[in-house]
Amino acid sequence: MLDHNTIIVLWCFYVFIPIIDIILPIDEKNLTLKQVKIFEKDKRFLIPLYVYLTLEFFTFIWAIYTFTYGEFYGIIDRILFIYTISHFAALEIAIGHELMHRRELVHKIFGTLAYSKVLYSHFFIEHIKGHHKHVATPLDPATSELGEHLYEFFPRSFFGSYKSVWKYETERLSKRDMSGFMKLLNNRLISFNIGHVIYLIVINYIFGYMGLIFVLAYSFVSVFMLETINYIEHYGLQRSKDENGIYEPINIKHSWNAPHRYTNYILFKLQRHSDHHANAYKPYQILSSFKDSPTMLGGYSLALITAYCPPVWFKAYDPIVKAVKEDRDITPEELKKCENTIYKYLA
Repeated sequence: MLDHNTIIVLWCFYVFIPIIDIILPIDEKNLTLKQVKIFEKDKRFLIPLYVYLTLEFFTFIWAIYTFTYGEFYGIIDRILFIYTISHFAALEIAIGHELMHRRELVHKIFGTLAYSKVLYSHFFIEHIKGHHKHVATPLDPATSELGEHLYEFFPRSFFGSYKSVWKYETERLSKRDMSGFMKLLNNRLISFNIGHVIYLIVINYIFGYMGLIFVLAYSFVSVFMLETINYIEHYGLQRSKDENGIYEPINIKHSWNAPHRYTNYILFKLQRHSDHHANAYKPYQILSSFKDSPTMLGGYSLALITAYCPPVWFKAYDPIVKAVKEDRDITPEELKKCENTIYKYLA
């Protein structure tokens, strides 16, 4: 049923988009101060975010129905279907990330719902309270270390995020005068997971066990792609420590920048990650690109498939990380070798 359509979608994500990113000139154009003031409060930039959330919701319902009642050639066809649909959830997660950083509560709620759909609601707490505070240090489970491959990083970040949120919640509730049972009821990590169980029961009631299998597999793949993005956004970058053990303030050199035009547009400038970490409440439309930030060799689409193959990832990115650590520009010869590694892999 879906073999040709699935291959076409995956081809677009992992071949067409990376090639377009390489062909198009990079996007390092920043807004003027006057434009920033105008664009910052322009509510029209919210429209594409909510339009996509709406479209993705209906795509999600269609996907569950199709997986439950549609005809498939076999297990491989079903796996490819789940993997393909999860890419649309990954884009929704990028939008959820944008919304959870907005100051208005309504946007935070919709941003968190994007993560709730893939059973990862607690990410909202860990990301805001943990990641943005501890990024580029060993205290942050979502910061990958030099020489750490994706398949080591994923379980460390996945379980580390739960551990961090449990710590934040117990510390928060320890300051309140209430019984142990009431503290459990008010623990957001527990509340989120109770909500997940109810959500899965509803899915099972409406669509049966096939719908439940789809949601569980879809959620796992989507979260894996989310954590892969975490992996590439800060790989190998570290903040220095002074003699008192205090980490330096976060700056634009502690996140990877990817000024590749096409993926920047479809990901709502998530790739301007250096500015995002330096200014967490900046909406996507006014984020800036900085040449002094460590720069990726391709957009996130290419980085995803590169990270899936650790030997290629290390060969392409470790020389750049080492240059950053030595506080120097990577030489043209070194950069050419890194780029050739990527191009050969893409070919």
